[in-house]
Amino acid sequence: MASMDELQERPRDQLDGRCSEGLRPAPRAFRSPAPVRPMWAICGLAVALGLVLQSAAIAAPVGASESDPDVPPASVTPKRGLVREESSKDRSRNRSRLETSRASFENDEVQVSGDTARRDDLLKFVGARIGSIRSCYSRALRVDPSLKGRLVASFVITPTGRVGKCSITEDTMKSDNVSSCLTRLIQKWTLPFNADQDITATFPFTFRSGG
Repeated sequence: MASMDELQERPRDQLDGRCSEGLRPAPRAFRSPAPVRPMWAICGLAVALGLVLQSAAIAAPVGASESDPDVPPASVTPKRGLVREESSKDRSRNRSRLETSRASFENDEVQVSGDTARRDDLLKFVGARIGSIRSCYSRALRVDPSLKGRLVASFVITPTGRVGKCSITEDTMKSDNVSSCLTRLIQKWTLPFNADQDITATFPFTFRSGG
């Protein structure tokens, strides 16, 4: 075995060669750990990954922009709360029309032939029942809130005070509901007086809503 002095005198490369031949690979447990990547390399990988993701997002079809005039905007389903609110407003508006609905007639336009002495009594009788006449119009407003116009009813009062024939001679409303309801209503009337002869009366009724 060479002494320490002999080893020092031999060339360095010869010693390195013999050492390398006599050494075996170290066991796995004693190997040095993998080198740690520097921080700049990790940052570079993160930047590169971000650029790739950004390029993919730009290339992917994300839909038409809001300013594209050729593509119609996507439909938006209203929330239930908004639909309920709108329905409530509609009901309130219709209720307002019903409360402000009007049925009226002008005394000067009423025509009475026959026993004209009963004219004032007839005007009072019909005027006291204007609420029932208005109800015919109010029911029709539920179907058509824009309904309004003029309706002229002509009817015959017999000497017993009962109403005989009744017809609608003018109808600008074009509503069968109102005209038929008013005809049935008038035919049920029995006036609280007797006449010497038949009385023919013509009443022009005006119907409107909203004040």
